[in-house]
Amino acid sequence: MNEIIFNMPAEQYHSTRALSKSGLDQFRKSPAHFLSWQVGESRNESTPAMEFGTAVHMAILEPHFFKDRYTVFTGDRRTKDGKAAYEAVLSSGRTPLNEEQWESITGAAAAIHAHPNAALLIDKIKPEVSVFANWGTKVKARIDGLGDDFIIDVKTTQDASPKAFAKSIAQFNYHVQAAWYQRITG
Repeated sequence: MNEIIFNMPAEQYHSTRALSKSGLDQFRKSPAHFLSWQVGESRNESTPAMEFGTAVHMAILEPHFFKDRYTVFTGDRRTKDGKAAYEAVLSSGRTPLNEEQWESITGAAAAIHAHPNAALLIDKIKPEVSVFANWGTKVKARIDGLGDDFIIDVKTTQDASPKAFAKSIAQFNYHVQAAWYQRITG
């Protein structure tokens, strides 16, 4: 029996020991990589592209949280005042974005919400749904958006041409993630 949990904090989901698609990626390297990753000895390094994707994801699916978590920062971090202003943003718990990042992220979210079909789907989902099951071992998934009969998985890319995105699908195992989501949700 699958357990579907809405509004589970991300930290709680990530701290729950169960096999996920991300765990499969580690296991694909080797069982030792998976074990090291699962017990917290190694972590996936965050990249600027990953951080950008996380912000876009939140701006699209949880815009009410986006404005609480992120802010545009226009100061000059090379100056004393700019460094102090930047540190003040960080200590407030918010993530500073430069103007170009802010415009790209909020522009992407606005484009999705302005598209009639995409907006219709976004309006019909529960965002950030945690799903747990037992397939002989405990498994889990954190689904971007779950509708009554569909799943939304937000992806960002440098190049949305069919050829380049097909390469991203293969490189990041998006097809495995899609199969994982389909199986865990039934």
